[in-house]
Amino acid sequence: MLVYNIGISAIRANQVALQTISNNIANASTPGYHRQRVNFGFARPVEVGQFQFGAGVVVQGIERLRNSAVNNALTMNLSQKAASESALNTLQQIERLFTPSSGSLHSAVSDFFSKVDQLAADPSEQILRQQVIAAAQSVATSITELNNGLDRVQHDLELEIRDSVKQINQLAAQIADLNVEIRTAQAAGTDPNTLLDQREVLVNELGQLVDFSPSSLSDPNSPLLAAGGWLVVGEKPPELSVRRAADGSLEVLMGNGQGPVVPASGRLASQLTAHNEWLPQTRESLREWTSAFVSGVDSLQATGIGLAGPQSVLTGSRTVSNPDAPLATADPLFPVRDGQLFVTVTDPATGTRTTHAIDIDPAQD
Repeated sequence: MLVYNIGISAIRANQVALQTISNNIANASTPGYHRQRVNFGFARPVEVGQFQFGAGVVVQGIERLRNSAVNNALTMNLSQKAASESALNTLQQIERLFTPSSGSLHSAVSDFFSKVDQLAADPSEQILRQQVIAAAQSVATSITELNNGLDRVQHDLELEIRDSVKQINQLAAQIADLNVEIRTAQAAGTDPNTLLDQREVLVNELGQLVDFSPSSLSDPNSPLLAAGGWLVVGEKPPELSVRRAADGSLEVLMGNGQGPVVPASGRLASQLTAHNEWLPQTRESLREWTSAFVSGVDSLQATGIGLAGPQSVLTGSRTVSNPDAPLATADPLFPVRDGQLFVTVTDPATGTRTTHAIDIDPAQD
């Protein structure tokens, strides 16, 4: 019977090997699949009297052929690649808004100064005067449209951030479920190779959204640490949420309200940076340019004399929220800065013009 048992062990062991090879061939193109190898060992010998006889071959296990260093590097690179792609997409949208083209702010400003140059050569020409006003209105419209374009980009980013957080929660829940199945299989003495492959596919998908701690990727039996260590994915899925802060920025919080969660890389990191930093900075730059442009035009206009001669009365239409409050706190459309206001007065009898300087302190005036 021992001879038959040896033969049967060989048949059974090679049957396992054949099934494993067939599985490798069938999954050759399956994303995330790792080739498996059967590890053979000799069976415990049988003692008959003073002799020991070999008992054949046994399958000691089915091993996944996986290079931890390469796979971990792939996950980290996927995270950085996704972050770069997301950043590039947002920056390209902003760039398209500012790219010189027909109807752009660059075109409107160029047309305005061209009309001003023509009017300077013939100030009395009514048609040229109307053209300058129309060109100025076109500049104002372009600034408004540009600001609206930035609003649209920021709104789209908010939707993307909320969608990314939703995907993170879904993937974390799936990984947690697989962790339970893997632990159960290992406790039963089986090799959960397929479950480990499925888990790794989900980990790579999650890695495109947030960063991972390299040390937590090395041990499949330890919880995953993601998003700067805030996101711990074990057998109980964590949950993230999005909250709007008082300054309009978006914050990602843990389900218990702790945070903010600040991922170091991944698509979510770039989306948060673009929404909370790049777009507000771009909007502030546009506001500063607009303020400088208006101040420059006002300065030029203030030094001229109308066709009917010097003005005796000038009326402004830029309102403030409270006429009794200091200018610094009265919410003027274009902020008033420290400096001097120069007023030129013409004596109608002699035609003599004198310029007077008035000190301006927005904190008190």
